[in-house]
Amino acid sequence: MATYHSNQNNYWYQYIRHEDPKKIEAALHEEFISTKHDKIHLDIFGHDLGNNSKGNVIMIHGTSVYSRFYAEFAYLLKSNGFRVFVPDLPGHGQSSGIRGHFTMKKITDSIEFITAHIKERYPGKIAIMGSSLGGISSLYAVAANSKIDLAICHNAAIFNEGHHKEIIKIGAFLRLIVPLVPFFAKIFPKLKMSVFKYLPKKSLVSTEYGSKLFDNLIQDPLIASKYTLISLKTQIVEAPKCPPEEIQIPIMFINGENDKLFSVTFLKALFQRLPNQENEFQVIEGADHLIFQENTTEVVSRVIPFLSKHL
Repeated sequence: MATYHSNQNNYWYQYIRHEDPKKIEAALHEEFISTKHDKIHLDIFGHDLGNNSKGNVIMIHGTSVYSRFYAEFAYLLKSNGFRVFVPDLPGHGQSSGIRGHFTMKKITDSIEFITAHIKERYPGKIAIMGSSLGGISSLYAVAANSKIDLAICHNAAIFNEGHHKEIIKIGAFLRLIVPLVPFFAKIFPKLKMSVFKYLPKKSLVSTEYGSKLFDNLIQDPLIASKYTLISLKTQIVEAPKCPPEEIQIPIMFINGENDKLFSVTFLKALFQRLPNQENEFQVIEGADHLIFQENTTEVVSRVIPFLSKHL
């Protein structure tokens, strides 16, 4: 774990494992783009690549976190010739909105807006990839958005098929309260619950580095540490625009071998429902959930051939 004196502006330096965070910061271009309802913060790596870019990649963050939790990964993709766009979803990071308040539809609508923004301003095809809730959001996005050319999903699920149970299986408390969430969300839609009730440390990491990473994360002033009941409800009942059997673009699933949230076995069953013959399934051996932080260079080496082939 790199050690830096951090304030709210550069707290994310603590998530950088190998590269110089100041060098990463110098390489990014920051924008705020406005939708009808939100102002979305967007980090761009490779803003100046022009026609020399190998293609455009949208990177969607996971639960509670924000764009710069993935800064080292995005920087390494940029170093390999890709232009990378890393937004803070509404209600997260530096984007507008009530902290931790969203629906899957709002996420996919935001991604569609970001995709259109990229199409208007940058040449090349567009890939989407995401981690954890971001991986699921990426799958929902390609089910709804024909402008995306390929996807890479770290974790994936179809919430209305009961797949949220893969997350809550790790806690007896959640098994009791989750059936009540849709009802109480109607009465107290903005009532909040800590995400660490269903994403405890033991479910995410097992290594010394991962433990330090998690401890730093829960102290981050920019994380959305609590989600509203509406946000929890959407992860229980909301369906994608079309089933996975109808998603025609190339998709890679990538997962840590020891991921406790979504197991390799579970994801393989979902993966087999995808029709494209060029889809790929990658497993990072010995890895836990936070593969983009703990196994950064290994993940980069797995995704670059897939991106290069299809972009």
